[in-house]
Amino acid sequence: MSLVVLSSEQQNAGDSGQLNIEKPYSFTNYFQRPIKVPKDSRVALQSIRFQDAKTVQIGVSHNLHLFIGEELDRATDKYMEDTTSFPIVSYLVSGANQLGDTNVFREGGYSPDDFPSFFEDVLNKYMLHPEFEGKQTVAVKRNSSTNKFEGFDITFNQFNSSGTTSISENWAPWLPQSNNFSFSNGSLKRTVSKSGGGSTIFDGRCVAIGTDYPLSLAFGECEFEWVGTQNWIVGLTRPTTLATPAGIGATADGDLKFWFDYCVQHVNDEIKIFQAIKRDGRTRMVEIDYDYAANSSFSGVNYPATRTGHSAIRFRTIGEKVEMHLKKGASYVTLLRTNDITDLKHCASPINQNQWYMYPKILLANQNQQMKLVQFRSHGKVTYSERSFFSGCINGVFPNGINISRELDHRDIFDVRKAQTRTYQGTNASNGVEAKVIMVVGDDLLYDPATTAANPTNTRRTLFPAANVTRMLGFSPYSIIDSTYKGTTDNHSEFIYTSINVPEFFDISQPLLVRLNGLPLTTYNGAKSATSKVIYSIGQYQSDSEGVVYIIPPELIYIDIGNTEEINISNLGIDLVNIFEKFSTGITGKSVVTLCIKPKEIKY
Repeated sequence: MSLVVLSSEQQNAGDSGQLNIEKPYSFTNYFQRPIKVPKDSRVALQSIRFQDAKTVQIGVSHNLHLFIGEELDRATDKYMEDTTSFPIVSYLVSGANQLGDTNVFREGGYSPDDFPSFFEDVLNKYMLHPEFEGKQTVAVKRNSSTNKFEGFDITFNQFNSSGTTSISENWAPWLPQSNNFSFSNGSLKRTVSKSGGGSTIFDGRCVAIGTDYPLSLAFGECEFEWVGTQNWIVGLTRPTTLATPAGIGATADGDLKFWFDYCVQHVNDEIKIFQAIKRDGRTRMVEIDYDYAANSSFSGVNYPATRTGHSAIRFRTIGEKVEMHLKKGASYVTLLRTNDITDLKHCASPINQNQWYMYPKILLANQNQQMKLVQFRSHGKVTYSERSFFSGCINGVFPNGINISRELDHRDIFDVRKAQTRTYQGTNASNGVEAKVIMVVGDDLLYDPATTAANPTNTRRTLFPAANVTRMLGFSPYSIIDSTYKGTTDNHSEFIYTSINVPEFFDISQPLLVRLNGLPLTTYNGAKSATSKVIYSIGQYQSDSEGVVYIIPPELIYIDIGNTEEINISNLGIDLVNIFEKFSTGITGKSVVTLCIKPKEIKY
């Protein structure tokens, strides 16, 4: 009896070792000395080791929730209603053209090495925050000693304060009738006299939105320079559409008829500030009283500010904070700064999730009037009205999205009549926004919007469907992955979440045939209705965490070689194939096959 060991690794090619020319599902071993096979011998499979590609099976029901902001904790009374964000339902299976994204995520199986690229695209599609856009990475985690697959390293990163200074060269009307303007080289000009008359100053005929870039939230700057001394309003707006030209559930019956998230108005040489904020149970435009020394340089005898001596308005966004300045000569004077705990009638409200993407907006009142956008900081071009949480709610991408967006704007945290008791989130040591990325990978009511201070034991879910990928990503039994699992890094903008156990992957278990080449044996494959050289059929099998399969047949099944005389063989080859004898290309790594060859008359 002879035992012959065959391997997909080639170690007889000199000192250099493996040639890397063989495949684990089809290989041939060449012998330095021919092997003598006695006449009338037979062969059996003694054992086999191969590595099959384990997969994660992704279906239409699989999703996680991404939360960008502060961690929530019942023990410290940090509830959803006290934050500026909602979790975003992120589907692992989705179609193209959702949220202005062309990625198609199909259900099916993904190997451990293929899944990181897939999941990375999912994260970047659903982050929906301009400071995190396209910055997420996912890598396979392997044991440093054994190289065994252990899970994934998921890294969330963001931009710092640097970014493009490109200025919008494309402007769109805010309302269908708002087409009474022209633009070139960053300046917007009203070319036809307004309609209306009487005491009407602003009539909606010239309201334009710069659609090229959203303002950076990490020290973003947007500077408007006026030409002449006429009446105008400049400011920032979320990516509304002509069909929805204002915030969902907002009203135009506030102090200012035209919708802005934040704006500065100049009428009769007096400067006023307005913001969209909750008052009397509705979101509306409300004037900010900046005659408040802690928040403005224009208080007391300097209030209100005027155009005289100034040349431009600058908006600055610092995380959730919004500041406004007047340019005087080459320097800037504070028109309104964010002082966290003052009443919102004296202060700009924090930027919320609906306002993550804000664009410059200009309203002009007089014929031949001009306004220039001379400074703008962004982190990249995003198609207006598509890549944003607010647009996703408008377009029905998210379950119950319109109601969630409305609830965001209507929260008590944005109530102008209540003192602001929550510290605004600014920037961190890396000059990125001071926001944490938290993955909700399992069902937990703490991160459901209905879980509030008034209803801490919520059993009525408003965020649906619930997250369910704890085992798939290797975080079982946890439902919420927050800063507890943050990796050590010098960059404070970066959050690294590492699988704490091996993710739940599955075998691609299907019938596998072992075909032996190099001997004159003959078998028969009924599936093909043809002769064959298959010597063994492997049925259902299980692999270890690396996908490695070890099989020792419970009983040796001998196949007659069919040699009537002694033969010498210089090589033997192994093919691992399916029932139709097509190569099983899902086999990876290294394959080892042990054969037992013996003459017929010998009994064991």
